[in-house]
Amino acid sequence: MVEGPGCKINGEKLKKRAVGQTVAGVAGAVVKKSIQQSRDGASEYDSFYGQKITDVKTLGKELFMFLECELCLRVHFLMNGSLRFNDEPVWPNNKRDAAVLRLTLTTDTIYFFDTAIDTRSSSESQQKHRDLIDLDICSPTFDFQRAVRTIREHPSRVISDVILDQLVLPGVGNIIKNEALFNAGINPNSKVEELSEELVSLLVKTNRDFTKIFYECRRGGGDLRKHMKVYKKSECQECGRKLMQCRIGENERLTFFCASCQTNTLRLPSKNSLLGWVYNVKDGWTCAICTLENKGGVSRCSACLTPRPQTQGPNVSARVLAATASPVRGNKRKFEGGGGDAHSAKRSASVFGHGSHLAGTHASPASPAPKRASAPATPQGSEGPRVVLCAGHKAAATQRTVIKEGDNKGRIFYACSKPARQQCQFFMWADDHHPKCHHGKVSIVRTVLKQNANNGRTFYCCPQPKNKQCDFFQWVEG
Repeated sequence: MVEGPGCKINGEKLKKRAVGQTVAGVAGAVVKKSIQQSRDGASEYDSFYGQKITDVKTLGKELFMFLECELCLRVHFLMNGSLRFNDEPVWPNNKRDAAVLRLTLTTDTIYFFDTAIDTRSSSESQQKHRDLIDLDICSPTFDFQRAVRTIREHPSRVISDVILDQLVLPGVGNIIKNEALFNAGINPNSKVEELSEELVSLLVKTNRDFTKIFYECRRGGGDLRKHMKVYKKSECQECGRKLMQCRIGENERLTFFCASCQTNTLRLPSKNSLLGWVYNVKDGWTCAICTLENKGGVSRCSACLTPRPQTQGPNVSARVLAATASPVRGNKRKFEGGGGDAHSAKRSASVFGHGSHLAGTHASPASPAPKRASAPATPQGSEGPRVVLCAGHKAAATQRTVIKEGDNKGRIFYACSKPARQQCQFFMWADDHHPKCHHGKVSIVRTVLKQNANNGRTFYCCPQPKNKQCDFFQWVEG
């Protein structure tokens, strides 16, 4: 997922490279669609020709490219959107031809893939940016108090919906939502009115904290999964109990939570939590600003550059939480972690500015390593793990699921496990052992998402769309 941090990084790349260049050509799927929908065969993107790019701004998951004319280009990176410049490899093969938009500039060509793109009014987009930038979870001008107030303005809504609302906390996506709720100990089914102001304050802080981790990993190529505690996990990383996985709220976004740990009780996360408050860590220390654990030998926090405090103790948590709710005076905004003077706040906020290259350096030594299977899942009836090797590298292949619409959506297959730009073309179905449904088609595996005794169990069902499915059903054993 791209979410706010990924969009911000794309915006930084685009601003550094594209601003000042002139549009010499526009092509791609959105241009073709615009021509087809127009009566005179002209495209709304024709007005971009000859226009200089004056600025690039991001707001949450949206990117705005401003030109000299009144129109601007608005890009939403959806789940897996990306952009590529002309001198970067474009993957997979022939993906360049599938670009949603291709912008030919004075010296560069930019390709946008898997994105939602349209044109907007420049003045209206600028106004939207001004109105909401202080709520942007990635913004160096993030206003902690305003975020708390804005959340509390929705008392009857489910908290997991509110923090995903892009008019409340722009940039928060499903991964950040899940991890922030877990680290704050809040049940995602709760309504805002059921939460105390202290809990809402803590939730804003944990959203901001995990966003910093997300940003640093995406910018420097770090593995975000090793920092996740609940998202797409089966067991709680703190208590070891089975996690609930369900679809909650207005948009039914996939949610993972621990019913034992997330009880809406203001508590200190366990010592093994990546986002703790302050502990007497034997071989490290915990930042009071962004709450990340650091190695004992470093003098500044690896994420926000805050100097190491002189003393630390387990009773500092109340002071830190109180600091997060401190008022903002004048134009000197304190970073959401609270504490310190305006200079410290500026230094902390620089995490989301230019020049931060600290990705992957702040992993907690107590955090468990991600579980990596040495081989794909064992099919029914086999005597041991089935190791499938890709043809090109002779390395263990990885299991994936077809997400493209069509007859094979939901089916499982093996593919090369190398990074995208190094992959060979290996492909093999991994579900031939699945029973067939009443249509005679290979069944697909689904997971029970209802919050009941069967939550998390997997079963075989018909692969057809819901309105065409037969009544085939069988639990996956094991």
